[in-house]
Parts: sequence; structure tokens; C-alpha cells
Amino acid sequence: LRPAAGGFAGGFTVRASDTFVVDVVDSSGFANDHPVAYPVAALEDRVPHIELLAPEDGAQLARDLETELLYRATDDYGVARVSLLFMREGKDDRFRETALDRPAAASVEIDGRSVWSLEEVGVFPGDRIFYCLEAADNNSATGPGVSRTPTRLLVVPSMSEIYARIHEEERRREDDLLHALVRNPGIVMSREAL
Repeated sequence: LRPAAGGFAGGFTVRASDTFVVDVVDSSGFANDHPVAYPVAALEDRVPHIELLAPEDGAQLARDLETELLYRATDDYGVARVSLLFMREGKDDRFRETALDRPAAASVEIDGRSVWSLEEVGVFPGDRIFYCLEAADNNSATGPGVSRTPTRLLVVPSMSEIYARIHEEERRREDDLLHALVRNPGIVMSREAL
């Protein structure tokens, strides 16, 4: 114990449930004959929990090669980091890791949102990417607890799927313009302008 404002301060590491006492001896050598025993309950440090909220399993990668990851990570003593692990089916022999969230101070709950760009990864039409998220806690006594989400699949659309999507978008735009013309007969446009 050390003197502090209004009393004394001190600390110790709890590794198991037990009791502690504070023996006090004054400057004249008098001690407390019956120190009080205070109980200490050691609580088990559970591994973090992480949940991937989006995208859903089997989602298709957008044309801009980006997808938004939404997740929630919690831990009883604090989440130290959240990482993305991914691999391309048939092209990578192990998962690659990318840090998503490293809070400055450990937080017991993180509601995360991150844009994952695969532009630099080298994906091609028809590729399948397996991925999961991993959370680690800040347990420095016995080592960090780690947990992962179930592995999900992200699909890079094939060329035929890309062309079908473009065709569908063009058809939808054309239908919207035709409906606008029907509702507003004063608008005159050539079919080529559509």
C-alpha cells in the first residue's frame, strides 16, 4: 500500500478466488489485532463473441469490387481487435488477415462497419472467396481469447451474370423512362435518346 489522497492505494493480481486482509501498523508499532478478511471472487475470462451481420452468406460481389461488412463484437473485459480472414478458393493455400478494428482502449462492445475492397486482391469473374471475422480480447494474464464467426462465401459474378445484371439495369431504366413519358405526354424524346 502507498499513501494516497484520503487514505491508501494499492493493487494485486487475482488468479483464483480467495480472501485478503490489510494489516495496519502505525508509526508507534501498534497493529490491528483482528484484521478483517475480505473475499475476492475470481471471474472466468470468457472468449469474445463476434457476429457478422452483413453481407449474407453467398452474396455476390458488387461491380466496384467492394462489399460492406457489418459486425458486432463483445467481450466481458474488452475487445482488443477485430480482423477479417479470407482466402480465394483454389488460389490461396491459407487465410489472409486484415485488421478491421483496433480500439485505442479496449471496449466491451464494438458495433463495426467496414468497407472491404477486393480491388487489390486480384479477383476474377467466377471466383469464390471464403471469409470470416475474428475477435481477440485483451487478456494479458493467460493470453488473449480468440473467437471466429462461421465461414461465409462471397461470389464474384461470372461474365454471363455481369452481362445479365447490366441488361436488367438497362431494361429497368428504359421502363422507367417509358412510364415517365406515358405520365407526362408533353415530353417528346426520340427512342435513340432512351
